[in-house]
Amino acid sequence: QSELTKKQAKLPEHIPVSIFSTCLSPAEAVVKYLKEHHAMTFSEIAKLINRDQRGIWGSYARARRKHPNSFDIGFATHTIPISCLNDRSRSILEHVVTHLKDNKGLKPAEICSLLNKKTSTIWTAYQRSRRKQNA
Repeated sequence: QSELTKKQAKLPEHIPVSIFSTCLSPAEAVVKYLKEHHAMTFSEIAKLINRDQRGIWGSYARARRKHPNSFDIGFATHTIPISCLNDRSRSILEHVVTHLKDNKGLKPAEICSLLNKKTSTIWTAYQRSRRKQNA
């Protein structure tokens, strides 16, 4: 197998939801997780989540300032597929909330608790996501 094929085989398919319960923005959390837990380059992360490489670098720099320690992942009770994050039609938070509600069947209060966010934030993200989905 070529090195590229081996690297592609190691790419994460899911992201633990617990990374979104920190002080980081959703984008910062995803970039920090992929960089530190999967040793991905900025270029690889950018391709994987369909974002600009410069933005990935900036997100990682901010994430390291705000949250210098590694994520304590432990056992991930809930995960989201990384494939949904490369759809730029919705924000990362909108994807996370929609996936947890529609695919995992979680109630808004459960999502608030998992993500450590206010009810109004979760409700707004879900409503925006649904509007964009139906547009």
